[in-house]
Amino acid sequence: MAGSMDNFTLFLLIGMGALLVGLLAVTALDSGFSGGTLEPGGRVVTSATGEVFAVGPEDVDTFVPYHMDFNVSNLNSAATRDLGSSRVFSGVLFGSDSLRYRITSEKLETMKIMFTVAKTNTYGALVVRVNGKDIARSALPAGDYSFNIEKELLAPETDLEIFAESSSWKIWAPTVYELSSVRVEANAFSERSFVFKFDLTGKYETFRRGKINLNLLENKGSLAMTLNGKEIYNDIPGNTQNVEFYGESVKDGTNTLEFRASPSSSFVGNGVLAVTYTAKQENKIAQYFNVTNGTFGLGAFGGGSVRFDVVDVSKPGGMAVKIVGDKGTTFSSFENAAAGLRNYQLNKTSVSPGRNTLLIESVDGAVFTIRAIRISV
Repeated sequence: MAGSMDNFTLFLLIGMGALLVGLLAVTALDSGFSGGTLEPGGRVVTSATGEVFAVGPEDVDTFVPYHMDFNVSNLNSAATRDLGSSRVFSGVLFGSDSLRYRITSEKLETMKIMFTVAKTNTYGALVVRVNGKDIARSALPAGDYSFNIEKELLAPETDLEIFAESSSWKIWAPTVYELSSVRVEANAFSERSFVFKFDLTGKYETFRRGKINLNLLENKGSLAMTLNGKEIYNDIPGNTQNVEFYGESVKDGTNTLEFRASPSSSFVGNGVLAVTYTAKQENKIAQYFNVTNGTFGLGAFGGGSVRFDVVDVSKPGGMAVKIVGDKGTTFSSFENAAAGLRNYQLNKTSVSPGRNTLLIESVDGAVFTIRAIRISV
């Protein structure tokens, strides 16, 4: 019985010893760095030998997209105005009265005048005059009449006048025409355009190009596009259409893009306007690694180093190397950016428990490249 107890005690002690060794091993492994493998001596390689990183300011193309929905058309439509009835007359002793009407339309295409002569004594002629030119001058008996007006006579403001000529020597009575159902039918293009404004403030100096991608759901006829009053497109578009423009079409501040349909054309769709310009981008290296509280608590941190190669300097200036942790900057070094190997020795004050970040940054506009970054602790 005593021998069995001794064996049990022996096995128990062996098991507890193995557990303790395991815990110590886990504690030691927990002091490793993210992104690498802990090797004997604590070395961690954080980048492949051939991997190169750019540091410093760089000009990069940046674009801003603007989305738009549009519905533009320029279609012919007819409108009829009923002027009702009118009695026109003219005589030496009786004075005169006439029918006058003005049509206002920027894009008047055709016009028709219609009326009925209900009663007349035909002592003189009935005159139909458009913008000062006689369309008809004749003694018209009772009946229905229609007159088409040529486009050449039409204007943004078209004046119509219907009057009777004087009865002249028939002084006992004026010339009289009693008109009914007087109507004016006008055909004109009704235009709907689309205007979109975008701002290039802060982007104009480095503007590279603009591109408009159109997706047309309704596509009929010819489309014209202007930017700040300058034509950038005028053609029959496809259902998907790209239009590019460059620096001569834009200006600093607000820019105005307009879509207009040619006569008998209509377009409905959506699009994206992409403005490309050059922006400054500051490149820097940020490499993260972790140091656990256990490493510091056990006094296991015995120093280390940061090593890397500066392989090319395309613009002179300075270089800053820092290690930043939860308590702020724990290590910093500033020097001129020059090609060559860099090796910085670390002590316990150079890092802090928890997450640490190695930063390599440009100073005074320097541009250079780094490779083979190695962090050892």
